[in-house]
Amino acid sequence: MLPNYKAQKNVLFVILLLSFCFSFSKTISGYSIDTSLLETSNLPKSPIQQNAFAVNFTADSTYGDYPLVVSFESNVSSETKASFLWDFGDGVNSRLRAPTHAYTKPGEYDVTLTVKTNSPTIAQLKEENFITVIEEPAGELFYVTPSGDNAATGAAAHPWRDIWYGAEQLAPGDTLVVREGIYRLSSDYDEGFEISPNTGSETHGWVKIRAAPNESVILKGSEEIENGNYVGIDLTDRQYVAIQGLEIDGEGPPEPDANIRLGIWYENCHHLAFVDMNIHHISEEGIKGNSAHHILMEDVIITYSCYSAFDCGINDQPEYGVDEFTIRECYFSFSGRGGWNNPQDRADAVACEISEGTMYIEYSEAISNTGDGWDCKLKNAYIYNCITGDNLNNIKVWQNAVIENCIAYNLEGDTDWDSVFFDCGVENSKIVFCNNLIYKGRNYALCAGYDYPGTTCYITFYNNIIVLSDG
Repeated sequence: MLPNYKAQKNVLFVILLLSFCFSFSKTISGYSIDTSLLETSNLPKSPIQQNAFAVNFTADSTYGDYPLVVSFESNVSSETKASFLWDFGDGVNSRLRAPTHAYTKPGEYDVTLTVKTNSPTIAQLKEENFITVIEEPAGELFYVTPSGDNAATGAAAHPWRDIWYGAEQLAPGDTLVVREGIYRLSSDYDEGFEISPNTGSETHGWVKIRAAPNESVILKGSEEIENGNYVGIDLTDRQYVAIQGLEIDGEGPPEPDANIRLGIWYENCHHLAFVDMNIHHISEEGIKGNSAHHILMEDVIITYSCYSAFDCGINDQPEYGVDEFTIRECYFSFSGRGGWNNPQDRADAVACEISEGTMYIEYSEAISNTGDGWDCKLKNAYIYNCITGDNLNNIKVWQNAVIENCIAYNLEGDTDWDSVFFDCGVENSKIVFCNNLIYKGRNYALCAGYDYPGTTCYITFYNNIIVLSDG
């Protein structure tokens, strides 16, 4: 779960924000804004009527081994103005219309969908035991342990030694369980220089690599390469691959060169899931790539990368962008503050170059990065229930965006420019900014479109709090 960073101060901000929020449903400029689904018990609620307007939902998978990646879809039309709250039954929620979620433990899970439209009631549907997660995969189950042997069979009693070797043996539907220990990449460019698992498939199943339950699995680079391995995990041209529970340690200070330059690289890929991972002290980006769609990052921590924690796309080349990218319950901190390998003075938590795609960020934090918190140049950005603090710009969006129930603050002195920035460089962009708290921007608390005086941008600004701006 997320670190309890500055917990007392964040709790104070949440109390301030919620004290000014009331239950309402109102259509403004063609967008339905609703706060009745805020996760707090002391707010007034509209009456919940079970299945008030025949709400229903489906999932592309309801049974399988973990991490079980499930994409949900409701029967509420995309043309209907509505607010959504999903309860996946494992302590994780989502505000998205059609979310993807990864189940990380065996068990049976209830799924509840609550929908609010302009009708006077809230519709709710709960499907009990809707998701079943098991230990055994549809394909083969293999094991890796530091004391293993790559000449063995990979069975539980005869495990392999190296993650990179086991990953290359997997077929669609197979799962590799990694036992506790420190695993180093090879200095051999042809064998084990990075982990590059075989690809999965839609028809035959995901390829999965997961840490054994409650065991610490740490990936490090080779000690025999002066400038380190280029990448820890390479997912070029991969699809239907899920990775859970691994720690990637770039071995920064006091080492003069980090042993892993990029934590994870992805390119020309789709349907990837990074779950419950810890990536830190990387000499460039924690996760970087382009040309990808349907990617899930859930419960991922990235800290002390010399460059941005997460980077996607290529500057001014939208054809290399990303689409349907979800970041949920993630934590990005101290990017550009590694203190080695010439760290960038503008290293973002999340840096997304121009793209025709859509990104979703919810229930996540970006704290104390030398660059921006969320920097989203995609065509569509949805940011819900997030906290950003002590970044250059805490929130920066460039085209269409919905930002709701978020907190942006500056507590560390001269750390930020404009706390929230709307670029407004694309004609007829639509931005909704609702139920947010901006605390103490060093320059302007919020700035919109000063580089494009002739561009029309539609901004809905509703029920927000701005405190102690210096601009």
